[in-house]
Amino acid sequence: MDVNTAIELIYSLLSIFVPPLLSCSVKYQQIQIKTRNKAIQKELSAEISKIPKNKLIEPNLPLLYSALQSYVLQSGQDEIKNLFVKLISASFNSDKMEYLHPCFVEIIKQLSPIEARILLSIYDSNKIDGISALKDNREYLLVSTPYLKTTEDINMID
Repeated sequence: MDVNTAIELIYSLLSIFVPPLLSCSVKYQQIQIKTRNKAIQKELSAEISKIPKNKLIEPNLPLLYSALQSYVLQSGQDEIKNLFVKLISASFNSDKMEYLHPCFVEIIKQLSPIEARILLSIYDSNKIDGISALKDNREYLLVSTPYLKTTEDINMID
């Protein structure tokens, strides 16, 4: 499978997932759907184009379907969308296929934006910049990080 075929598959599935905007005119709805499809297609094609051509495969369709549907339904949560983009692109990569599981979609849907930022930070840098220990409802910062600034942030993750 080449990149264009992968993008065409995603584009054809997007028409299923983009919900109509009920309060708008039909013409405005069409413009919104086209704009959203182009943005999604651009974001996904950038990530899929990073996969070597000899590693591109047919994706696991149930995983791709579920991840795309969840991606489209996220609004204003770029961190969560970014995790879905990485999951969708991984479904086209033969090296990552054995590590993918359909439950990842549900796990990502349950994450808060700060948890998504932490996971993306770990993914991008391959190191953890912050670890805290909790004992008797007190936090002991073992390693600092830019994402865990307050006890409230830690409690959200906890």
